[in-house]
Amino acid sequence: MAPDMALPKVDLVSWFNKASRLPKGRSVLDRALWQVVPFNASVKPRVIKLSEDEVVTEVALRRAVANHLGSMHAAVLVTVGEYAQGLLILANAGKLGAEIIIQRLSIEYTAKAKGTVQARCTLPPNFREHVAEALARGENPSVTLESVLTDKKTGQQVAVFTGLWRARRPKG
Repeated sequence: MAPDMALPKVDLVSWFNKASRLPKGRSVLDRALWQVVPFNASVKPRVIKLSEDEVVTEVALRRAVANHLGSMHAAVLVTVGEYAQGLLILANAGKLGAEIIIQRLSIEYTAKAKGTVQARCTLPPNFREHVAEALARGENPSVTLESVLTDKKTGQQVAVFTGLWRARRPKG
């Protein structure tokens, strides 16, 4: 059975900032996050930037994540796009006192990913206010996030991942 990870027990942004100042600190952070979500350990996404307003993650192209054409597998692009959004959600959920879970996802592939891919997700305007006000009214609001995936070397967009997230007060 998976541990209860509904609300972060640490301030993820502070943790990232502290780890970033240490030699190999980000590597240690990445490995810790892979322990929290073991599925990601096989993909090995790295956190490049983490704030309450924006997250950038990346995954390197290597044999383990390649498809039969030598480019990045479609499922890996979904994973790195969702990872950026999930970290952005975690960076905000604790302060909002909310569990925020993915409800629906989609991805549009625009080019082959032939190298390291970065996924950037930025918090939409009024996200915090929207969620806080709806929760105060006893509602469970939905919020759409978008991760733009680009080839790190060329800057070419390779995909856009869209996630619909539902917020609710924690049970129990």
